[in-house]
Formats: sequence, C-alpha cells, structure tokens
Amino acid sequence: MMYVKSLFMPRLNTELIGSIYDASLDSTQWQSVMNSISNLYHASVGVLMCHDHFYPAHDIHIHVRNPEDIQQLYQQEYFLDGDLWYQIAKRNWPAQTVTLGEEHISDTQLRKTDFYNDILKPADCGQQLSGSISADSRSTKAIALSRPFNSKRFSQEDKNSMRDLVGHLRRAFSIHEKISSTEKQQKLIERLFSMTTMAAMVCSTTGKIVFSNELADNILCEGNGLQVSGAQLICDDRIANDALQAALKNIDGNGSAVIKVEKTGSADFYQVMVFLIDNRKYDINGNEVLAGVFISSTRQDARPDAKLLQELYNLTNAEVSTAQLLYMGLSPVELARHKQVKVSTVRTQLHRIFEKTNTRNQAQLVRLIAENIAWHRV
Repeated sequence: MMYVKSLFMPRLNTELIGSIYDASLDSTQWQSVMNSISNLYHASVGVLMCHDHFYPAHDIHIHVRNPEDIQQLYQQEYFLDGDLWYQIAKRNWPAQTVTLGEEHISDTQLRKTDFYNDILKPADCGQQLSGSISADSRSTKAIALSRPFNSKRFSQEDKNSMRDLVGHLRRAFSIHEKISSTEKQQKLIERLFSMTTMAAMVCSTTGKIVFSNELADNILCEGNGLQVSGAQLICDDRIANDALQAALKNIDGNGSAVIKVEKTGSADFYQVMVFLIDNRKYDINGNEVLAGVFISSTRQDARPDAKLLQELYNLTNAEVSTAQLLYMGLSPVELARHKQVKVSTVRTQLHRIFEKTNTRNQAQLVRLIAENIAWHRV
C-alpha cells in the first residue's frame, strides 16, 4: 500500500534538493527553484515569502506564473487587522507546519473576502497548499502553492511531501542567514572602525586580529611597543602583554579594560582600550566573543570634535576639554598637569562627564565617544 501511494506523491529528487541548497549560497537562483517546485506540484501560482517584521523593505517575494504582484497588493490593500486571512494566518501559522486546502481557510469563507474576489479569482487562484518554513518574533518565512478551484485538488500525499520540502527550505535559509550574518558582521565592523579617528582593531579572545584600520596598521608597523606575532596582537613589554592577553581572554566577564604600553626608547606611551563588542547591539549572529581595541597616543592628533561632543552629551567647554584629553590617553593626574588645575577639579569634571554619558570609567567613556563619532559619520 505504501508503494502505491508513493507513485502519486511528488518526488523531491536530488536535483531539486541540490538546487535549493545552491540557492542558499546564491539568492538569484530562487526563481528557478520556485519554478521547479511549482512544476512538481502542478501549481498555477507559487509564492516564496520571507517577511521581516521590523524591516518590511527587506522582504523577499518570489512569484511564479503570477499575472499580478499578488503579495504586494495584499500587503498594501488587504493586510489589515480586520482581514479574515490576516487573522487566520496570525493564529494558525506556527513554524514548520503545513496546511492543505480548507485547513487554512474554508472555500466558503475565502469566497466572501474582497481579497479573493478582487485579486485571487481573476488570477485563477483557489485552493492552497502552504508551508511555514520558520516563524519567530522577528520574521516569517513561508511557501504557498495555488491551483484553480476547478482543477485537481491537492492531496494528503502532496501535504506529506510538502513537509519534507519545508524541512529542506528551513535548512537552506539557515545556511543563507549564517553566511549573510558573517558578511554583515565583517562589513559593519570594517565600516565602524574605519570611521573612527583612533587606531582601532577587532580581536578574538586569543588575541588574533580579525580587522585593523589604517591607523592601527601604522602603529603596528612602527614596532615600538605594539606588534603582531603570528597574527596575534602583543606588547613588547612582558607585563603589559600579560595584562593585554588577560583582558582579551576575560573580556566576556570584564567588559572593558585599559592597558598603558610604554613606547620603546621613549617617554611617550600608548593607551590600549579593550572592550567587549555587543553582538546584540550590532545585530551580529554567532557565538564567538569579539573584543574591540582602541589605541591612542599622547602625540596622536585624535581629538574628537568639540562641537560634536557638546551636541551628543551636552558637555560644558571645560568638560569637553577634559573628555578630549581623556580620549587621547591622559590619566587624571596628567590631565590636571596639562590643564594646570587641581586633580580634584579634574575628578569632579570626570564625575559630571560620567553622569552625562551614562558611563562608569575611562574605558567605557572612550569606547562610547569613539563609537558614537563613527556612527555619526556613517
């Protein structure tokens, strides 16, 4: 009996399955995949929908043999809280489910909707076979196939086969999202850290450099306190290097740290600020813990713009000056000496700056300023 049923069940051949996974690497192939799927199920219309609830402009809709852009018309004119289809879709669309014909909406109910009479009927779309690829608070991905009312009905065998198809589509989209997330992460990090006025890089917890901007590359090429060994960021001084490696290794727990690195043969120094990159803040997927590294020098012309600091944080002129020098790596004592004021005055200014910027220490403040300046320029 099982053998007889399989004769009428659409076969997901290896060629089709392979094309689905190929499309996960090259999105231009989805149209061809949907043509093949529609042919397999003898569907008059096929729709593959990837709906982003937060960014609808990023939605992907692939239509097959569709005389009009049904999905776009539906979203613009009919996708309303009072619409019957909208209510049913919200209630009966859990992830990885398949609905056949009237399981989704009865023919009687369907024919009463304006959406059917205005759009589906002229396009000869009636019965449906639909599968939910994935659904969460952020996005919904689904596939829907239609046949005219007067054609052969979708069968239970079609539904069983659709379950297997949805599984392959779910895995293919998962592959695509992981690849696009990696690309997005790299582009985002490069853009952010290329725009900052400071030497900046991204390191793994082992010290391996993932990205460095031009200013950071120049410092590392000088080899007078900081250098690269085996693609790993290290300090020439053993004590400073131990502190740097410990900060990177424990960045997930510490959040941020400041390491002072003396320049070789000079009274000048580098201030290395290590901070945790918040994957959620930048919408980056992945389990790897990454650390941002800012490097400043007392001789480096890297002062953030005074007007921008006032605009971003409502700082006074004196507070702006203090924040600029702190950003460049000076300690409170060095700040007081440079500004020719008491250390207590500097600490009072720092306390006010921390309050206005909602930070708790020098590392957090420098990170905040560098990030906001970069995003402001972007």
